[in-house]
Amino acid sequence: SNGLIYLRDELTTGYAEYAMILGNPGDIVMADDWNGDGIDTPGVYRPSQGRFYLSDQIGTGNPAPVIVANYSGFYGLPGDAPVSGDWGGIGRAGIAVFHPANLTVYLKTNLSTGYGDSSFLFGSVGDMFIAGRWTVAGGSPQPNVIVPQPVAPTAAPTAAPTTTPTSGKGISNFD
Repeated sequence: SNGLIYLRDELTTGYAEYAMILGNPGDIVMADDWNGDGIDTPGVYRPSQGRFYLSDQIGTGNPAPVIVANYSGFYGLPGDAPVSGDWGGIGRAGIAVFHPANLTVYLKTNLSTGYGDSSFLFGSVGDMFIAGRWTVAGGSPQPNVIVPQPVAPTAAPTAAPTTTPTSGKGISNFD
């Protein structure tokens, strides 16, 4: 609500190691490796304008520093949902938007404005999507991937994780 971004290096409860200001209230926060240095840094997408603001910096201090956007540009239409990923396998993130009006994802390999490098239909009305690497290098499945099993409403959950082989990077949706 105030443009502050808090980052923590561990998946535990505690205070953020980093705090910075980037964007405005209503922006959607995202993170990825925008420059290929192996470090994820923040960015925001302003859905009211269809504009990305992406930074190569992580800030810390008191008060929280304002960090600058190293990359800024229009991509998509107001109301599109943003996502990022290394679409071209080039070691740095590109951008994409999901346009819910026509259920189409538009991928852009480089951080630039202009037409997308590729597009495809995705999902159903009301779906959301995420991007990620679902396998480790070489195409092996990620360890501890749990495939949900149908369970009767009165039955106790089972703890029998299984893995499902997949390959490459993908986009998934939630119903």
